[in-house]
Amino acid sequence: MNKNDFDEKAMKVFAKFFTNMNTCEILDISENITDDSNKALKILLEGLVQSKCSLRELNISNNKSINCEGTVELLQQLMTDNLQLKVLNISNLGMNKVNCDKMITFLTGNFKK
Repeated sequence: MNKNDFDEKAMKVFAKFFTNMNTCEILDISENITDDSNKALKILLEGLVQSKCSLRELNISNNKSINCEGTVELLQQLMTDNLQLKVLNISNLGMNKVNCDKMITFLTGNFKK
């Protein structure tokens, strides 16, 4: 599902689809959200958290809107809920300093050996 231009309305439909799924192991939703003010990434992450899918691979790279309020926290929740997640591509999201600090704190606090 990469390289589409999902707006919030389209992502709500897509996220609802995930809430009804029991399995989804690999998801590539890269390069879909081109507007920083668009809350589509947050909407997608909400759907994935609610779905309880067993994700092994997730690619949300090259999307905008990671800095919308609450989006990073949803990503963290998804990572916490999906301990079987082995591949996570969050490159080129344009994460601001505040959210980078949140992610570093989360990763070092939850995934250190």
